[in-house]
Amino acid sequence: MTPRKKENRGDLDSHGTTLQRKREPAASWNLSIPCKSHHYFLHHTNLVVYSLTRTIACQVTLRQVNRKYIVFRFSGQVINHSSVEVEALTKLLFIGDVVGDPGLDYLETHLPRLVHETGASFVIANGENSAVTGPAPAGGCGMSVRAVERMLASGVQLITGGNHSWDGSEAEKTLAIEQVLRPLNHSPRGPGRGAATLAVNGTTLGVVNLASRTAIPHVDAPLDVLERQLESWQGRVDHVLVDFHGESVSEKQIFAWAVAGRVSAVLGTHTHAATLDARILPGGTAFVSDVGMTGPSGGMQGYQPDTFIEAIRLRRPARGPTQVACGPVELGAVLVELGTGGATGIQRL
Repeated sequence: MTPRKKENRGDLDSHGTTLQRKREPAASWNLSIPCKSHHYFLHHTNLVVYSLTRTIACQVTLRQVNRKYIVFRFSGQVINHSSVEVEALTKLLFIGDVVGDPGLDYLETHLPRLVHETGASFVIANGENSAVTGPAPAGGCGMSVRAVERMLASGVQLITGGNHSWDGSEAEKTLAIEQVLRPLNHSPRGPGRGAATLAVNGTTLGVVNLASRTAIPHVDAPLDVLERQLESWQGRVDHVLVDFHGESVSEKQIFAWAVAGRVSAVLGTHTHAATLDARILPGGTAFVSDVGMTGPSGGMQGYQPDTFIEAIRLRRPARGPTQVACGPVELGAVLVELGTGGATGIQRL
């Protein structure tokens, strides 16, 4: 197919995008993107098409790639195609708490395929439980340099943390790695940082790691800390993702509603239990109370339950040993679609 044949050039909008009417049903159209967008659209193959303010088509498939154009097919009822605009959706893949070697093995095996299949531009993972770092669960479920290196080599771009960010003898070394975050509302005098930016294909994402006081009792108020960070980033980022590490569903929901329309996503972590409340809040904020874990399913939160059972029977802290569970690995992850006005979709993988 040659999109620029003189006998069927279609209508050219202000973005240089050509809509062509073919000899097909009225609801089927071809869309040609100039080759200067080649690299961008190969990695953003989901598009949303608008006529005025109404979404008219969202099922788009990559049809053809050549030197001059990338051609997509979409379906929808176009009333006035001279006013049609096309927006590419940037995709963000967020992976919930990675637990131990089983979780790391899963990422090494499956993450490259997931990134390819979803077209994700940004890949973030919570890695605070990715290594056994001590004999007792209270300090033995953190990160190691090796675990961080494995996640980054698998395709993770940024690693967030939580209450276990300081576990183990390698905590300061892992927190010194540029791609590793810990809760921003923890002491500013402690090691590590709590916010970072990523830039991919002209889109800049700000990532903020926060903890609630149900996860870390002595942290600063997360909403106040986030508002200061947003102010410092004003005009410098296109989207903001918040990893909100907390125990309570209600506090996560309240926090998300408090910042709805001001950030693109609030994704809960910490409980390792995936919730079914993924949604888009008013103003374009993707939300889920807990993404879940990426780790072995044959135990409690990815760990052998015996130590914890003994703790509640004897009414004392869990003393160990810290053992990762067995069983098939479950994937806790969500894919967030980001447009110019914030998030347009969120789905579980």
